[in-house]
Amino acid sequence: MNPTIAEIFTSDNLREIYLSNFALSKVTGVDSILPKHFSKQQSQEIDTIVSKVLLENYKFTRYKEKLISKGANKYPRQIAIPTLRDRIVLKAVNNYLQKNFSIKLQIQVPQQATRDVKLAIETDFYDTVIKFDIKDFYPTIVHHHLENLLNELGVEKEAMTLISGAISTGFHKEKPSVIGVPQGLSISNILAEIYMMKIDTLFQGKNIFYKRYVDDVLIFCKKSEASELYQNYIHEVKMLGLEVHEVASNSDKTIIKSIDDEFSYLGYIYNPIRYKGDVTTSIRESSRRRFQDSVAALFSSYANAGRKRSKALLFWKLNLRITGCIANNKCKGWLFFFSEIDDMRMLFELDNMVKKLCERHSIEYKGVKKLTRAIHEIKHNKWNNNYFPNFDSYDYKSMKEVVSYDRGIPTHKLKLTEHDIATAFWAIINREVKSMETDISSFS
Repeated sequence: MNPTIAEIFTSDNLREIYLSNFALSKVTGVDSILPKHFSKQQSQEIDTIVSKVLLENYKFTRYKEKLISKGANKYPRQIAIPTLRDRIVLKAVNNYLQKNFSIKLQIQVPQQATRDVKLAIETDFYDTVIKFDIKDFYPTIVHHHLENLLNELGVEKEAMTLISGAISTGFHKEKPSVIGVPQGLSISNILAEIYMMKIDTLFQGKNIFYKRYVDDVLIFCKKSEASELYQNYIHEVKMLGLEVHEVASNSDKTIIKSIDDEFSYLGYIYNPIRYKGDVTTSIRESSRRRFQDSVAALFSSYANAGRKRSKALLFWKLNLRITGCIANNKCKGWLFFFSEIDDMRMLFELDNMVKKLCERHSIEYKGVKKLTRAIHEIKHNKWNNNYFPNFDSYDYKSMKEVVSYDRGIPTHKLKLTEHDIATAFWAIINREVKSMETDISSFS
């Protein structure tokens, strides 16, 4: 049976959300409250949240703004950072929405979406590809359309009050947001999925291949159907107050072309011109460069470290960047994200680049992992190998070694309790995972 909002917002549940998701966080909202401050009054704070939510008078604090560059000549992405208290509430609302409605949404990870695209191409049933990119998707979601959809799904009024409060909270105290869903909230993604649910259902019911990941839409069809499908999709999107990029010769955001021509989707390049006939799935040049730059930056940091220079730390970070890892039961890293490529030539080139960087900095290449080996392990032996680290399975000794590398202190000189070692270890892993995620940001 699906949980009610009252069953989600209990003191025990909120405490578990806090401990599992935010107790080690160093991110703060506009109030600058860290977990070490919150934990001193944890019981009182959580009890206050519960009573205010159930009485429908919980108020969100304005969000702290973080701007993320999307490249030259583009407006930056505006990310909302809530206070710790609000993050706990939003995570609980997300849990409520996920447990009650995710089965209706059929949300996929990019890798599964990519596998579906490849299978659809291999059927040879379609001859035309249509791709849409929705303009400013999150910032242009219309509040009353979203609220109507939530009501139709049967979202409880206490949850509706919280959602309405969250999306109308902005970055300025006296200036509520009247349109859009702030990016960066726990509930942002599922609200966006709910917003597009009816359009998805409509087009999935047609005799075409249809895939949408956030604001990137892909359709495979027969050439004779393409024009009508293109116009129909634009019409449905406009009915929701949204707009798509128009077809343009200098952009691939929205296209109509032969399925045998080169096209991109979710960071992948299909039928790449430079490998015509030899490679079916590669990645964007910008994605490759981003990975190269991140690897080169590790060597630059090593070279500039002076007396604090550590080959052990360089090896650990370099191998982690090459292979990725498993942490919190999730696969993380550049190669995991782009694991559907068959462009082995590119991976050999990247391995050779790493080898040359090692030679330039007098680093022995023998112990460095290889992307060409890692892709094989990811594709065929993901959960049962030791080529890339599974940090979830690390014991105290292994955790201590990582902390030792990171701090440049021999393990026998680390005077920390087991709890302190575990805390320091996960702080390091979370930092490195966050750094790796920049390699796959802005993939669309």
